[in-house]
Amino acid sequence: MNERVKLIRKQLGMTQEQLAQRLGIGKAALSMIETGKAGLSSRNRNILVQDLNRLGMWMKLMGLACARSVKSGTSPAVPSIE
Repeated sequence: MNERVKLIRKQLGMTQEQLAQRLGIGKAALSMIETGKAGLSSRNRNILVQDLNRLGMWMKLMGLACARSVKSGTSPAVPSIE
């Protein structure tokens, strides 16, 4: 999950501070989420999905995750934000 949050933030072209503000959390809290030291709440997960859908990026990110699965030889599955 932590790597996906960081990937999503970068795909949105946002800094940690900008995304943290959008989610209503502190920059330190977002850093902890990105490093796997804290989890992402369902509320904030929904905000990320809504932002990605609005920007038309969700499908692009899904394609990237599926391509990585195929390349690594694992079973491609629909990636989730969890």
